[in-house]
Amino acid sequence: MDAKSLVISKLSSLPGCYLYKNKPGKVLYVGKAKNLKKRVKQYFQYTRELEPRIQKMVEEADHVETIEVGSEVEALILEANLIKKYRPKYNSLLKDDKSYSWIVITKEAFPRIFAIRKIKEFPKDRLFGPYPSGAALVQTLRFLNSVFPFRRCKHQVSARLDQKDMKEIRRCFYYHLGKCVVEPDGTIDQKQYEKNIRAIILFLRSRKHHLITQLKKEMKLLSKSNKYEEAARVRDQIEALETISKRVYIEWGQDEYDIRRSQRQRARNGMKALLSVLKHHKIIGKQPTDYYIDNHRIECYDISNISGKFATGSMVVFQAGLKKAAYYRRFKIRTDNTPNDFKMMSEVFSRRFARAETPKDINNKKVKRETSTWSKDPSFCKLPKLIIVDGGKGQRNAAEKALSNKPGIPDIPIIGLSKRNEELWVKDEKHPIILPKDSDALFLVERIRDEAHRFAIAYHRKVRSKLGY
Repeated sequence: MDAKSLVISKLSSLPGCYLYKNKPGKVLYVGKAKNLKKRVKQYFQYTRELEPRIQKMVEEADHVETIEVGSEVEALILEANLIKKYRPKYNSLLKDDKSYSWIVITKEAFPRIFAIRKIKEFPKDRLFGPYPSGAALVQTLRFLNSVFPFRRCKHQVSARLDQKDMKEIRRCFYYHLGKCVVEPDGTIDQKQYEKNIRAIILFLRSRKHHLITQLKKEMKLLSKSNKYEEAARVRDQIEALETISKRVYIEWGQDEYDIRRSQRQRARNGMKALLSVLKHHKIIGKQPTDYYIDNHRIECYDISNISGKFATGSMVVFQAGLKKAAYYRRFKIRTDNTPNDFKMMSEVFSRRFARAETPKDINNKKVKRETSTWSKDPSFCKLPKLIIVDGGKGQRNAAEKALSNKPGIPDIPIIGLSKRNEELWVKDEKHPIILPKDSDALFLVERIRDEAHRFAIAYHRKVRSKLGY
C-alpha cells in the first residue's frame, strides 16, 4: 500500500475522522485530525517514526475513509463514537479503563467537572466519553470553562462562605489565576452555577442546537428586562458555541453513515433555502423543485496573492449542495504583479469561460467534434447555474463584466459574498441580502466560500514554495 493508492491529494483539509480498513472492509484503526489530508499523509511520510503497532496497521490496511466535520471538538466526539462501535484492532482496547479519558460531573451542591481514567468509581449517568485523546479533552474542558465557568477544586463551598472557608478558597490555585467561580466577597451564585452545569451537560450530549436556542430566549428576556450586562454575557456564550460548531451537529451514538446522511440533508436544506431566497429577490425565475436542486451546479471563485505577487485563483464546484472535488480547477494569474483583485477575477473568468460549451455549441456536433478541449476537461465545458465570488459588490461586478464579454454564454446569476458581515450582493440591488446567522442558506454559502478560499491559498503556497519563498 502506498500514498498514491489512497489518493491523498483529493482528501479534505477540514477537521474530521479517518478509518483505516483492510481489504474485506474491516476497520483496523480510527483517528481524528484537525487537517485530514495532512494527518493521513504523515502515516506515509514518516513511517519509520511510527510505533511498531501502527506500522503493522499501515501495512495491513488496504484503504482509508474520511468523514469531515465542523470542528476539532466534533471530531473528538465522532472518534469516540466510532471506536466504541468498531473496537478497532489497532486502537487501544476500551476494556482497559486506563486507555481512555472520560469527563465526570460530580454529584454535589456545586458539582466539579474534571477528566478521569478509572470509571468504576462514578455512576454512568455522570460520565461522558470515552475520549481517546487526553490533550484534546483538556482543550475541550478549557473551552467549556471559558464559556460556562465551573468549579475544579476540591474545597467545600456553599452559597455563602464564612471566613474560614474564605481562607481555604484563597489558597485555591484557580482562585489566584482569576478562574474560580467563587466571587472575591466569598459568595457563589447557586442559580447561575446550576445553569452553567445544565448547559455543559447539553453540550457534552451534543445537543448544542437546543442549548443555543435556550440561550437566545434567555438573552431576549434579559434585554427586555433592561439587564444588558447579563444579556451581553449570554450573547458571548452563544457566539462561542456557534463558532466551535458551524457545520454538523453530532449526537452520541452516531456513526459515519449517520454523519454522511446528516451532511447530505443539511446541504440539501441549504440549497433549498438559498434558491428560495434568490427566487424571492427575482434572481432566479423557477421555484426550486427536487430535480432542480439535485442538478443545480454552483461554482465559487476566489483569489489569493500577496500585494499582487504569486497570485492564484480557484474554482470549486458544488452540486446539490455537496462538493465535487474532481471538478475543482486552479489558475496561476498571468496579470502584472499589481494588487488588483478585480482584474485578476476578470482574468480567471475569461480563461474559464473561454472553453465553456454554449447552448449553440451543443446543437453543433461539428464544432463539438473539432474542439478537443471540451472532451478533455468536463469541468470547463459544463456551465454553472449559479456563481459565487469571494468579495463584495466590486468583485461581483468585475465577474459579471467579464462574463458579459463572452458571446454565447447565457445569463448566469452571480453572487458576491462579503466577509465582513456575510452579505450577499446580487444584480440590480442597492443593498445586500442579509441571511439569518443560523440559516441553512448561510451555512451553505459560507461552506462553499471557505472551500474556495482554502483551495486558492493551498495553490498560492505551492507557487511560492516552488519559487523559493
